Amino acid sequence: MTETSWRKQFVELSEGIFRELGFPPPAMLHEDSLPLAMELEVDKVSFELLHAPDFQPHRILITCLLGKLPERSILPMLYSLLKSNLGGARNFSFWFGVHPETADVTRLEYQELSDIHPASLLDRLRSIARDSAGWTDGQLPSRQDESDELADNLRMSLA
Repeated sequence: MTETSWRKQFVELSEGIFRELGFPPPAMLHEDSLPLAMELEVDKVSFELLHAPDFQPHRILITCLLGKLPERSILPMLYSLLKSNLGGARNFSFWFGVHPETADVTRLEYQELSDIHPASLLDRLRSIARDSAGWTDGQLPSRQDESDELADNLRMSLA
């Protein structure tokens, strides 16, 4: 597929999300060669969907803003985030980072444009929002254990 076709698919996905949420899609004025982002809130959780035509144009990056690291447990939380990143990298799921401007912890994952539709993407965002709900209590999203278990299984099978 060409860059323009992937961009067209992202724009159609974005417009479909607006329709699924009951809103008319806005005019999409953009330059096809530049990254295009869509910001939205699902279940009171902020997300950004990013399509970059020059870097993996067949995928979108989903970013979920979780918030600040809890002051009372910064080092343990950073350790947990790094540990989770190892598991996430090994099973190609999600990982965490810290936003360079706001210092907010973010949860990131890629999705293949060819595999998602507006309704399924909204379901995915709702699932991420549910998983991320405990963050305010200083807990990592609940799939941490799955990543650890898969990482342990991979380590054992490769050893």
